Amino acid sequence: MSRSSGMRFLLLSLLVLLPTATFAHVNGASFETTVDGYLIDSGYSNPAPTVGESVLFDFRLRKGDVEVPFDDVWVKIESEDKAVVFAGGLHNLPVSGPRMSYVFPRAGNYTVDFRYERATGPVVESSYPLTVIPATSNATAAPALVDELYALGGFVAGAVLVLILKGKRRTHEETEHEHVQ
Repeated sequence: MSRSSGMRFLLLSLLVLLPTATFAHVNGASFETTVDGYLIDSGYSNPAPTVGESVLFDFRLRKGDVEVPFDDVWVKIESEDKAVVFAGGLHNLPVSGPRMSYVFPRAGNYTVDFRYERATGPVVESSYPLTVIPATSNATAAPALVDELYALGGFVAGAVLVLILKGKRRTHEETEHEHVQ
């Protein structure tokens, strides 16, 4: 594979994978609300989370059509009996934004509180209710579409890395061969 075709493959892979990395909740559920002119958007990978299932959460903040910069999101998940089951800050990564996976320990009603923050202080906050259903004995082990996309993305990224490293090794060998002649 030539170096230019390898670069084209890399760019094509990035174009295919980037939308799945930046919009994790396209195939899941989303909570959206407007507070003080900010469009608050929190997505989660399954509209009906189940006990024992990993749920991917992500957080976005916009004003109109413009992404609003923020440093991190403080997230707290509280059960209906007011027990805090998760509390922590999520850094806003440049490519994918703030994300977290969480496995709910038991069925019931939860509240997801979150606050967008900058170094200068809080920007805006909100919360939403989330119902977690019990695991069923006849649940299938088939992965969710989001999990399949991540697995495919990991495979493609690994293949791209191998091709890049092969191209660098081949270029290095050709350079050494030229010096020997």
